[in-house]
Formats: sequence, structure tokens, C-alpha cells
Amino acid sequence: MSRLNVENIRHPDAASDSLQLSNAGNVTAPGNLSVTGTSTLTDDLIVDTDTLFVDVSTDRVGVNTASPDTALTVSEANVAVTSQSSNVNIYANDALAADIGGSIGLGATWNGTGGLINYGSIHGKKANATSGNTDGYMSFVVRDNGGTAERARIDSSGRLLVNTTSTIATGTGDKVQVAETVGANILLGRNDTGIDDANNLGQIQFYGNHGGTWRESARIQVTANGGHTVSSRPGKISFQTTTASQNSPSEQMALDGNGDLQFNSGYGSVATAYGCRAWINFDGTAGTIGSGRGSGNVSTVTDNGTGDYTVNFATAMPDANYSVVATGDNTNALIVRLSNNEAVPATGSVRLSTINTSFASADILFCNVAVFR
Repeated sequence: MSRLNVENIRHPDAASDSLQLSNAGNVTAPGNLSVTGTSTLTDDLIVDTDTLFVDVSTDRVGVNTASPDTALTVSEANVAVTSQSSNVNIYANDALAADIGGSIGLGATWNGTGGLINYGSIHGKKANATSGNTDGYMSFVVRDNGGTAERARIDSSGRLLVNTTSTIATGTGDKVQVAETVGANILLGRNDTGIDDANNLGQIQFYGNHGGTWRESARIQVTANGGHTVSSRPGKISFQTTTASQNSPSEQMALDGNGDLQFNSGYGSVATAYGCRAWINFDGTAGTIGSGRGSGNVSTVTDNGTGDYTVNFATAMPDANYSVVATGDNTNALIVRLSNNEAVPATGSVRLSTINTSFASADILFCNVAVFR
């Protein structure tokens, strides 16, 4: 076997050695080293100490670090949020056009043979094809079993678009927009296995920043209206506002678990409101009364004779346990008579009789009737 012992190799025109071999097996090339074929390295690859470091024992790559702790670790000084740069840039080199830009894909195997696909990706795209215009958007793409689709987007105006790539509205404050073919829902939930009466289930709060201090002006809050069980989960919606003399919202109106509407009628507390189910103002002397001068939930008034009327409801009362309030004009009184002289109320109508100051039946000019339940 023959052996060639060489320590230094120098090009005839070079002033110094072009390649140096040490007794430890190290190769030093003071100039540029160009490898045109395949090169297999069995030990770490180090470029300028830590500019690029490939750790063959862990299969990790470090950029600007000699201690990569993930498959790819990049170490660099912090980049300000408002900067137009970043620690890592991915650019698309296509010709100028809308919807081009860099992306990062995230995926894994999808079958038993080790096939790899993206399950999600993040894209930074140009929003238009106008030269010199730097409007962009960020797109979030997610795969379902049928393929990939954009599920969310943040546009150049800071609007969050969910399940849509175009804006629903373009107002300055229209920052969150959700679209769905069957109607979009926003869900708020309390993740608690034991929910008691008055526990908060979710709320929407409204703030103002006048003078540089954020203060709450109003709130819509949903609380438990009784303890929750597997079969019963009552809730209450509360509408709260901050008055001129307050620093925080207080309840002004609520809808409880029984469907009762409660509101503050100016007395400083919220109490159940009992609604007027029907009302009418009519002329009892008219030949045809119809639905009167003004009315609500009254279809017609039947003139049964002098001083005798039937007020017919457009929508029947839930039962006959209602209360009727009626008034007349200055010269006559209006007396309520139930259901044709019988004390049997009806769900679809109420019968009234009017008398004058002599207690005789009489048609009067102003008849006012309200029904409460």
C-alpha cells in the first residue's frame, strides 16, 4: 500500500497555502471553499461559531446560536411591534399582484404510510395589485376532511373577519365580523360544574377612554336565575348603565327566568313590569267605531246599542284573569261590564257599558280602555 503525506497544498500563483491538512484530520482553507458535488458531514457543521450551527447528534439547526433547543432555533435581538421588519422573513417572489405573500405551514402525518400534509397555515398577503400600496392582510387557513379553507383574516384596517374573506361593513368601529350561511353565533359560557343563583354566565361591557382613563359606561350581563341542575338552567339578562352621578353601571332593566320584564321606572330600584295587553281610545258616538282614534291589540269595537260596546282583541289574552281600566269624558262616566252582564270574563273580548251622570245608558265621546295582565 502506498501513502502520500501532504501537509500543505499551494496553487502555483498563490502567495500562501491554499489548503492545509493537520495531523488531527482537520482541513483548513484560508480562501473560499466551493463544493460542487454531494458532501456528507458526520459531525457538526459550524459557520463562524454560531452564525449557523447544525447539531448532528440532535438533528437541530441553530441560526445565531450554537445551542438550538428545537428543530430550528433562531436567536436575534428583539424587533419592535411597530417595526416593518421581523426576526424571520418569508417572501413570495412572484410578480406584483394581489393575494401574494409568504406563509408558514403546520402539519403532520395523515395516513399509515407516513404521508405529510398541512393541517393549518398562516399567510401574510398583499391586499391589492397597486404598485407602491403596502396594504396587507393576515390569513389563517385550516384544513377539514374535504380540503383547506380560510377561516379567519385580519385586514389592513385591523378588522377581524371570521369565516369570510370580505367585510360585512366598513365602519371605523366594525372590528369583529362573523359570517355563516345559517346565521352567525357568538357563544359565551361559564365552565363551572356547580353554578349557583346570581353566578355570572357572561357579559358584554362598554367603556370610554375620556381623559386617558378607561371607565365602564354600560353592561349587558347574563347571570343564573337560580341554581343550575342537569334539567334546569334558568338565566337572567340584565341591562346596566352608568348614570351621570355614578362611577360604575347599575341595573336599569332585566328579563328574568320567568320571562318577566323588570325595569327602573325612576324610583331607584328595578321591579317587575306588568304590561298593558290592549288599549283603545274611541268615540262612542260614532256610527262606525272600528279600531278607534288609536289602539293597540284591538281589532274592532262592536256597538251593541246605546252605551254598550264590545272591545275585540286582535290577539287573545293568555287567560281571562286580566284587569280592565276604563275612563270617560267630563260629562259622562265609563263603567266596565263583563261579558254581557255576566261575571264571566272572555279571553277574546271585553264588554263595556257607559252611563251618564243620571245613571242612564249613554254613548259618550271619549272612551279610554286599557287591559292589563
